[in-house]
Amino acid sequence: MRLHIKICLLLGILTPVIAAYCYIYEESSIGLLPVINYPLRLYTLPLLILGITSLVLGIVLYKFYSEPND
Repeated sequence: MRLHIKICLLLGILTPVIAAYCYIYEESSIGLLPVINYPLRLYTLPLLILGITSLVLGIVLYKFYSEPND
């Protein structure tokens, strides 16, 4: 398997996990104020889109390069 296919598949697996962490992460205080804050939630959707896109691209490239040449 080629290196760029491995990278696409690895990104496709890891970025949704990172996106889930960004969605769940909360900051429980800002200085001395007890305020619940979700500072990383803005990054969830772009990371999820990047992960799904790279996973689909990796699968397509794997199918393309694994076909026998006629």
